[in-house]
Amino acid sequence: MTTHPLVWIGCDDASNLAAAVALARHLIGSETEMRLLLGAPHGDLDQLRLLDCPRIEATGLPADNGASVRSFLDDSAPSVVVWFGGPRPTLMNTVAKREIPAILVNTRLDQLRPRGLLVRNRILRQPLSAFARILGVDGATSSWLQKMGIPASRISVTGPLQEDADPPEHDPNELTVMAEAVGSRPAWFADAVVPGEIAQLVAAHKSASRRSHRLLMIITPRDIADGPDFVRRLSRAGLRTALRSADEPPQEDIQALVADMPGEAGLWYRIAPVSFMGGTLSGPDGPPPFPAAAVGSAVLHGPFTQPWQTQYRRLSQAGALRKVRSGSELGVALGELIGPERPATMAHAGWEEVTRSSMDYRDLSMVIEDAVLDGMVQ
Repeated sequence: MTTHPLVWIGCDDASNLAAAVALARHLIGSETEMRLLLGAPHGDLDQLRLLDCPRIEATGLPADNGASVRSFLDDSAPSVVVWFGGPRPTLMNTVAKREIPAILVNTRLDQLRPRGLLVRNRILRQPLSAFARILGVDGATSSWLQKMGIPASRISVTGPLQEDADPPEHDPNELTVMAEAVGSRPAWFADAVVPGEIAQLVAAHKSASRRSHRLLMIITPRDIADGPDFVRRLSRAGLRTALRSADEPPQEDIQALVADMPGEAGLWYRIAPVSFMGGTLSGPDGPPPFPAAAVGSAVLHGPFTQPWQTQYRRLSQAGALRKVRSGSELGVALGELIGPERPATMAHAGWEEVTRSSMDYRDLSMVIEDAVLDGMVQ
């Protein structure tokens, strides 16, 4: 039985977990066969359950002492080590002695040169020299690394690599069919909606419809089994409603389509230029906003953004989303975003933010693949 080479991706803290999982996702899509092992502090491993990345094993980090490091490397036998964050001297010295190809990502100057520890320069010089490539650093960190004797050719000044997102999956045939069914009607999508939000969404839709009477609301329940109940509640609220699982099309007179088929969020994100993240108005949580932004849908959300605060913060800073606090504010936001110009501006900003590190991940993946292949032929 052939055992594929192992790539160990280590993180020094939770702040790099999303970036490490993003790298793993890119490596899973590569043509080079390899196994992936993610290492993180034991207290941070639970956060991996929130990050969607199948086919990846996870383990705690070894303590930075000789016995723990040797035992870990003996058991795991990595072909390549990718380390996110500040270097650990014992670990990196041992990796260097064993001549394991190593890459350092997202290290910061404050991790390399803490105040009051000038002796650390001498301690770190040898571990840093173990890295064949150092990526995801800023200009100041690059300058310091070069003063430590690291050749500039090994350093890529890109700024820190951040989590990106693949476009969510969809059925191209269904996209064609539903795009034709919706036609030129303005539409917005409410994803993963909880029952407690229905009244607010109805109020928002009726408010926005005053400015665009042909407006279509596409709504997916958080629990797909709630589809028929959503239809009843929307109908009682005065909206002419169709049910997707019953093959009822969104005809011209339909005001709301309950999209209760599993795994279709990617389809509706592509059809609707504006998407609301369900659960964020009433709590306790909502879906991640990156998948919507990755396919060009402007994002609206309420105050409850757990556990995706980082994604919402990045899109907010990029001008790619808008926060609302109530159904009335959602209605105002929808009314302002019905026209094509504003959603397109927000959507482009969101796409740029979500994909800003994608090329760097592809470059890093190629470096790792080359290292894996070099090890296989030696």
